[in-house]
Amino acid sequence: MQIKQIRRQTNAIPKSSKRPKRLSLVAALGVSTLLSACGGSPSEADVRAALTKQLDQGKTQAEQLMGKNSFLDQRLSEERRAVDATKLIGCKSDGEKAYLCDIENKAGTSRVRMLKGSEGWIAADPAKG
Repeated sequence: MQIKQIRRQTNAIPKSSKRPKRLSLVAALGVSTLLSACGGSPSEADVRAALTKQLDQGKTQAEQLMGKNSFLDQRLSEERRAVDATKLIGCKSDGEKAYLCDIENKAGTSRVRMLKGSEGWIAADPAKG
């Protein structure tokens, strides 16, 4: 008898009162996802972009010293392929706007310090942190 009464009471709750709870839960999850994308550790794409930027800066300096040559172009092409194949293993906080990130590439695993600069992420030597 009591089970029938509980069912009647549950069915008496209008379905519209259940919807706001679901909508607020979905909205809260959506907002938290957006906020987590705005900050935090760098993504794999961020690490690759920072390493590519570092390669480009090195290329400019090497061309100023040695001039343009096919050997340099070949080495940079190999380095770009290595950067494109780089996989992010994980990052841990290393101060304000800084992360130590473990990466994997053809040469094995290594660590890079990622700093959040005014124009995006910057790859740095983890030993100089």
